Amino acid sequence: MKKAALALCAFLFLSSCASLPRKTEITWPDKIESLAALCDLDMSWRDMKYSGSMSVKMRYPDKLQLEVYGPFGQTVVYLMKDGERFSFIGGDESFSDQEKFEKRFGIRLDQFIDDMAIRGPLTSMPGGACIKRNDYVVLYEFQGNKDKMCWKGKDGIICMRFLEATFNKE
Repeated sequence: MKKAALALCAFLFLSSCASLPRKTEITWPDKIESLAALCDLDMSWRDMKYSGSMSVKMRYPDKLQLEVYGPFGQTVVYLMKDGERFSFIGGDESFSDQEKFEKRFGIRLDQFIDDMAIRGPLTSMPGGACIKRNDYVVLYEFQGNKDKMCWKGKDGIICMRFLEATFNKE
């Protein structure tokens, strides 16, 4: 009986490990027109700190949807920009004024979309490339198992490590 219980526990453990999300190999285009991705987010920006999962959908030049998930899979932050339409819901904040978002977070949303689409003066560096903006630098590392974009500036750092990404127009 003990052997059967031990075998059952081992089977359950191994099958649960098989269901954990795995990182897939991503082939990045030079410029991104459309992106749908699952990411790990690490952020320490202004008074906000967060580490967890997120999804992103972007279609250049003016569509973006970000969802940041809590530990139980619930959406804790939702951001949507579709042309002139804008919505932000996060914590105890909710607004549809894009300017309010840009003042609160210190980053222009159109420029953030440009950064995600790799639009701007790109400079090569060891291990990747970067775009220098007025208030921050965007670092791109798309080699080996890195696959990440990081925004570093006076307000802090935001890093998105891509687990899966597709670049097809929807």
